[in-house]
Amino acid sequence: MPTLFFMPWTAMKGPRQIGPISLVPYKRGSEPGTLGLTSQGTLDAIVGNYANRAFVQDKDSTAPVEHSTILRWPGDDERVAQLTDEEVQERLQQTQLLVFAAISKRTYGWFLEYCNADGLLVTAQHFVEDNPASTAVHTRRRDGSGLNLMSGTRGKPVFLRPLHVSERYTFDLEDGFALALLNVPSGPFRNKIMDAVTMFIRANTDANEVPESAEIVFMRAALDTLVDAGHKALDLKQKLMALMEPHLGPPEWHDEHIPAAKWQARWNKAIRPFEAWIEDFCHWRNEGAHGTGGGQKYPPAVWSLRNHLMFTSWFTSRIVKCLLAANALYTLTQEDKNELRMTELFFTYDISAENEEHHQYWHTVLGHVQSLKLENLIRESIKNWPEGSVYREESAEPPAP
Repeated sequence: MPTLFFMPWTAMKGPRQIGPISLVPYKRGSEPGTLGLTSQGTLDAIVGNYANRAFVQDKDSTAPVEHSTILRWPGDDERVAQLTDEEVQERLQQTQLLVFAAISKRTYGWFLEYCNADGLLVTAQHFVEDNPASTAVHTRRRDGSGLNLMSGTRGKPVFLRPLHVSERYTFDLEDGFALALLNVPSGPFRNKIMDAVTMFIRANTDANEVPESAEIVFMRAALDTLVDAGHKALDLKQKLMALMEPHLGPPEWHDEHIPAAKWQARWNKAIRPFEAWIEDFCHWRNEGAHGTGGGQKYPPAVWSLRNHLMFTSWFTSRIVKCLLAANALYTLTQEDKNELRMTELFFTYDISAENEEHHQYWHTVLGHVQSLKLENLIRESIKNWPEGSVYREESAEPPAP
């Protein structure tokens, strides 16, 4: 019995190869055509179990998804035997690394470039050619598990796209980072990455059923796992600082939207903004894990819970990049270095709030990162020009005429 791996809610602009994984665009009725021993009709029957809301005045207001993404591995064209459970789980673990890399590249504030973990769902479905639409879904119970059988004979979709999953997003990621994740060799370090990624994904579903107070606990668990920290905030701070401080540049307190004095007053032992952020983040984690008991036990945090979740969802991949680089498994790009160097600028803004032009302050910080990128490009382009053809940076006065 063959197995199809696919992302029912995620479209692609074109085929892509990331290490051993081929990502193949699916279009209902026409693409990709026959894949190995699997016909387009079979693909349509399997993916046809997943539907968008059609928003028509009809008793059946659903329509099968038109675009999805199929994932394939070497040998799939010839494979006849069913994959073992261990092989399926290994492939699903690899796909979770791609999901992590995709979320890490998403853009806040834009519909077309925003995604979440639920939208990047990867399904592994065994099927038979004579009734490919039939499926069985395992569900969890506290005392075990359940098995739900769908006959596939109704000819109608059985899974509906969640409201918080966009139809406009097209799959994208940073290939070099994704490949580095896939190439981490088996062992304790890979296990640590996978455990952290699992927590990260649970914190980034956008599902209403998962409150933000739970998401911050998941995110703290992910960071603790990555740097081998215990439950104390001091341990996390020391280990994160040891890893990240060489990339952050010299300490610098900024006075922009949120005065530096506000951070320094709340976290008066912090030497630099990054330390104050860690303390502030752990404050919210403690409230999520232990509650407030109906009252405010400690002074309030500087940043909102939403700000911390926005920032940490973006910054976690930068932590992973630094870990990979420290293990000679990834080389930081110039853009990575620019982002890390500008990290502490985030903390001087209420990043989820909007300015007078109705743009999130998040983009204000990224604008500084892009300016730094442009500055580096200009410096690189002129450094080999002949002497006297441009003004040198070290020259305070222009040359005499």
